[in-house]
Amino acid sequence: MSGATVPFLRRRPPHKPTPSAEVSSAPALALHQPEPGPESTLRTLPRVRGAGRLEPHAPMVVLDRRQSSIGSLRVLVDPAPDWAGVLWELADGRSGPLDDVPLDDGRRPYVSRGSAGTATSYDVGLRHLRAFRRIIIGVPSTSVISIELVGGTRIVCAPGTTALALYQHDGELYLRADSEPYPSQGHLRAEYGM
Repeated sequence: MSGATVPFLRRRPPHKPTPSAEVSSAPALALHQPEPGPESTLRTLPRVRGAGRLEPHAPMVVLDRRQSSIGSLRVLVDPAPDWAGVLWELADGRSGPLDDVPLDDGRRPYVSRGSAGTATSYDVGLRHLRAFRRIIIGVPSTSVISIELVGGTRIVCAPGTTALALYQHDGELYLRADSEPYPSQGHLRAEYGM
């Protein structure tokens, strides 16, 4: 299993300083950048080949560029939940719920809802993935989340998973499972800073 080294992806984006914040007296340009040590925030994430599992002790995986760009990624939530919160954020800063998702150049929604037997499915078109920053899917803890890719790759989330976050970084897709309780889409929106 190969790995990718990336900065740690947080649930909330970093806070931007306010214009009234004091300016530091540190020099504007550092001439020497020290090499990152073992305490660095960089970490190696597993890549998915064939099948994968998101567990509380290993909540993130990364898809390679091919897996991140061909066809669709299907998120299955079984059984169909009472409520499911789907939030998206584009690279240009726009964000919103599933009902307000924009259309791609082919006039198809970037994310769409469907059904597959007893499950609810959310299909993410990967052709224009670079337009996205992140997609968050929140469900009750009684539902089971699984992810299907073109070519038969399947990733299953551990029981009790309440949110699946998909982050796009440099053309690769990072999947993160979360088990925090989210009673509504409003709570999900607040926790993810959207």
